Amino acid sequence: MRDVVRDFTVAVQSAIIEHMSNSGGGVEDDGTALSDGTALSSHRLAGWVDQLAGIDDTAHDSELIDRISQLERIKSACAAAQAKLTVAFTASRTAGLTTAQARDERVHRSNAAQVALARRDSPIRGGRHVGLAKALIHEMPHAYTALSAGLISEWRATLLVRETACLAAEDRRTVDAELADRLPTMGDQQTAQAAIRIAQRLDPEHCVAPRPRPRRHPPHHPHRPHHPQRPTPTTTIPTLGHGQPRSQSEPPARRHVRVTAATRSTP
Repeated sequence: MRDVVRDFTVAVQSAIIEHMSNSGGGVEDDGTALSDGTALSSHRLAGWVDQLAGIDDTAHDSELIDRISQLERIKSACAAAQAKLTVAFTASRTAGLTTAQARDERVHRSNAAQVALARRDSPIRGGRHVGLAKALIHEMPHAYTALSAGLISEWRATLLVRETACLAAEDRRTVDAELADRLPTMGDQQTAQAAIRIAQRLDPEHCVAPRPRPRRHPPHHPHRPHHPQRPTPTTTIPTLGHGQPRSQSEPPARRHVRVTAATRSTP
């Protein structure tokens, strides 16, 4: 059982990548895989989900880490596969429409809603998924290749697309090419900052440097003593003066005493 999960995860990722790079693969009308074994049907993918549900967590620590690493690569490969399928779905839905019909906002909302439903997400995020997929497939091929190979996460690809949204398609391809070699070894913040710098260099008119976020200071309470320990809460309450007769023409005399709230001791 030691190497079963590792072999399975590697096989899943390899099958996804092979299918995405195979232009001649396909599925039959009933959704089953073709005889060449390269097609990934929804039924076959569902079987992998069932197998992953029974993953063994009793292996050695090093093996557990290896499995986590391979599963992370699978997540990235699945994200790339989803992007490819999303672009194919939207293209199929707009095929045969006139230019005006294809640009209709209602068509885009409908496509985004169906993608969101498939991903169990909100319609707004469905539109973001569609936009990310189109940017990766059509404008950032190097980032898409790194994602499909499990070298970067979907979030890092999202940062790259987000920080270059101000650029034209050609400039976006330039950013993608310049960061292609460094992308797998960069962190998320490094990726975002590098994309911003290149975008500002390519199109300084439309790509404005983001304003630094103001530092958040803790709320200041001038009436609270600054003490390392929690201070004893105090309050001031008015009480009737002792020995003072109460009359209608004269308000009752009051004196203020400071009462210290005592905490109830627990036995």
